[in-house]
Amino acid sequence: MKTLYSYAKNYGISSYSFVKESDEFYLTCLKVIALARSGFPRDSPDFQRLVEGIKSKQLKDGSFPPIITNDYPKAEGEWVYWEKSKAAGTALALLALLEAGETPNSEVVTKGIKFLLANKTNEYWTSTVYMDWERTGIKRIEEFPSLVATAYATALLHKLGYNVTDSWQWFRTNLNTKNLTRNYAFDNLFVGFLFPMPYRDFRMPYESLTLPLLYLREEGFKLNNETLEFFSSLFKQSQYSGNATLLFVFYENYSTKYELKLLRFSLINKMWEESKLTSFPP
Repeated sequence: MKTLYSYAKNYGISSYSFVKESDEFYLTCLKVIALARSGFPRDSPDFQRLVEGIKSKQLKDGSFPPIITNDYPKAEGEWVYWEKSKAAGTALALLALLEAGETPNSEVVTKGIKFLLANKTNEYWTSTVYMDWERTGIKRIEEFPSLVATAYATALLHKLGYNVTDSWQWFRTNLNTKNLTRNYAFDNLFVGFLFPMPYRDFRMPYESLTLPLLYLREEGFKLNNETLEFFSSLFKQSQYSGNATLLFVFYENYSTKYELKLLRFSLINKMWEESKLTSFPP
């Protein structure tokens, strides 16, 4: 049971409080959803402790803590941009609470829905984009349309009987390989070949979308074949063969016997292309 209350302790960028708080809330919601769907006793003290932990995070305006979305489409560099969304965090929290047995007309759900509806922009929901630069620290830049936030909110609202035609149409139009594959995702030596991403701050859009896409499918929404084929190819290409974990460490003279393969997804050819790694730190 200790694993229910433990979180990954990272000593790199993910240890920033700016990231860690969002990460811990995100993981708590995932635990509640996973346990509820696995048949874990909902009335057990351990389960209820997690549920109450989520409820305790709701603010007066009905919102919950933001979660990392990483769906800002610009490609200037993952080292300087962060994307967090209270809309995504709120929708995820409410989905987790509904899985745990919360009634749709309870105060916590009603307040959360009120926040989501009040913060909808045209057809979609947004993420807050931040820039992390050595000279200025973490600084808010702008609000930007978010695939992840819109997916979570659309799935939740439809589940509760709301009309989500406009947000679904915006999401379906913008969910394409161009918006899911950014240059730095594959050019950056430290994050380009690691999948699944072990750090929440480096979680690419396709990972952030996995759970809300599951909910959308369960709600009867269908994606275009091109997007589904990309997801399928992504998981196939990143599947490790054999019973082994691929581990890369960039210090203390560690070496690995596993072969490193760097892949790029060609938006022109719609396929994965293998590239040779020209430099690799010892």
